[in-house]
Amino acid sequence: MGLPRYLAAARVDDLDRMLRLADDLIAPHEMPRAVCVLQCGRPSALATELAEVLGKAGRSTVSLVVKERREAQSEATLARLAGASAVWVFADDMFETFTSVFATQLAFALRGRANEGMPVIGIGNGAMALGGLLLANRVCANAQYDLVSGLGWAPRVLVDGGADRGSDDGAIARATVRALPGLLGVDLGVWGGLRVKGGRVESVGREPIHLFGTTETGSLVMMSLPPGQVTTIAPPPFAPFERGLLPPETVRALTPDRRPERSTPPAQAPSPELPPPPQSSDTDATSHTAPGSGRVCPMCQKAHAAQPRIELAA
Repeated sequence: MGLPRYLAAARVDDLDRMLRLADDLIAPHEMPRAVCVLQCGRPSALATELAEVLGKAGRSTVSLVVKERREAQSEATLARLAGASAVWVFADDMFETFTSVFATQLAFALRGRANEGMPVIGIGNGAMALGGLLLANRVCANAQYDLVSGLGWAPRVLVDGGADRGSDDGAIARATVRALPGLLGVDLGVWGGLRVKGGRVESVGREPIHLFGTTETGSLVMMSLPPGQVTTIAPPPFAPFERGLLPPETVRALTPDRRPERSTPPAQAPSPELPPPPQSSDTDATSHTAPGSGRVCPMCQKAHAAQPRIELAA
């Protein structure tokens, strides 16, 4: 196992600064190797800009645009990932990312390389879907589950953020962290960013991020990390905020989470090999989850009813 090194941001407005932050995660002897620019679902204008910036600096890039699952399963695609010094993942749409890349050989290879210590930089809400656990309603507004299973290139982390969050999302995330004591919850907000190197956690966005996790007693605590601030979390398999393993300044910054516990544990969906989303010539592809449409949701593997109803996860 290598040292976890990754950077996550839902939005980027200063690419040069983000590149400097990402390069700090790359070991000096790895810098001459190519940077892989992975675009999930569709090409990214920001990814093109990054490749141009790297090219002007005399650095080589490998561009990968994965629109379909068969491309994410291809040996040719996996071969282009090999040998990279770092991987930038660009994905704005969580549903596209889920149906094209989630639980594919490309996702598994990316996780494996990240576990060996290769830096991964995830840009956009869809990239967060590949990073760690996430709330299922980010992928499908009518999801039958609370969580999508599987930890990606950000090990033992639940990343959340964005302006489309519902009132119950915080309760789901906190119930998950309580149920999995080794898990670190991260709320990026809309403009927050996170850079991790081992147990070092840095806020690198334009607004504070919020961390929450359990202590050695199982109690849930949280802390706010303003832009530019750094904190430390305990190494696995310990709880992130095991106080005996933290510096005094981190312990002092922790505050108890006093919100009531969720009455039921989070329902977690399985992560099988998913089929591509059904297409129709007379219906927009994004309407697959419209209640009453009769179309099967690729994530839930169900046709959502016209009227809301309670369904139990299998």
